[in-house]
Amino acid sequence: MKKYILLIVVLAQTVIALANNLNDPLEDAKKVALGANKMILVDFYADWCGPCKKMDIESWNKEEVKEISSNYVFVKIDIDQYRSVAQSFGIKSIPYVFILDPNGEVVHKSLGYLSKSELMKMLKKYALNLKYLQTSYIINYKKETINSNIRLAKKQQEFSILLDKEIRRDILLLSRTYLSKAEKLLKKDKNPAYSQKVELLYLHGYLINGNYDKVSKKLKKGFKKDDITETNKSLYCFLNYMVFNHDMKNGEADQWLTELKEQKSNKTFLKEIKLLAAKD
Repeated sequence: MKKYILLIVVLAQTVIALANNLNDPLEDAKKVALGANKMILVDFYADWCGPCKKMDIESWNKEEVKEISSNYVFVKIDIDQYRSVAQSFGIKSIPYVFILDPNGEVVHKSLGYLSKSELMKMLKKYALNLKYLQTSYIINYKKETINSNIRLAKKQQEFSILLDKEIRRDILLLSRTYLSKAEKLLKKDKNPAYSQKVELLYLHGYLINGNYDKVSKKLKKGFKKDDITETNKSLYCFLNYMVFNHDMKNGEADQWLTELKEQKSNKTFLKEIKLLAAKD
């Protein structure tokens, strides 16, 4: 009797697991991606789709593509079987290939048939090792908060400095997604220090992307030195130093660098100065 009860329990658990997967096949992919430090590669298709079948034969099934796809957590999603998932991504035409971060946020998408060479080019570009971001991603996945979104956005910005320009912009745009999430949460739970940090981190992203003029204007119009909270002083000093240094105003730049060195949490920004100088 106990054996039958155990069998029923196991079967029930299996059915529940399958039902969960049917609801959202990306949930397991997210967990694997978090542990493997990989992006998620999603191919939205349907059995009746001619271009999808052609892409399977001419692109996906090629050994070179399979090899580079191993750098991702690869998920093929039948839009007829998983209608709710397809709708959540706004799928109205296929084939549609998405590259997602480990939390399921869109990094890149490509609509329509992709030849082997086109697909290879895209997959090589985004085949990143996300080890540097792993802790921040896991914290954010377990519990999304204002701080976890801000922390992850900042880490993504730092990570982008290490990348080539052609992909740096995509990672910076991804960081803006998480800053936007933090802003939405701040509407419910107001925190002046966090709000200020979000605004400064937007400028941090612009600066990394080389938009010094925009950062300079925003700093002059939107911020007063006396209003900067203690937790945001390092970032504020860093941004001012970088702007004045870029404009070759050495006197002002030296003053901001001195102030930055006086801050407790300055190590990351002092390192960034060297990395950005090397990129230039």
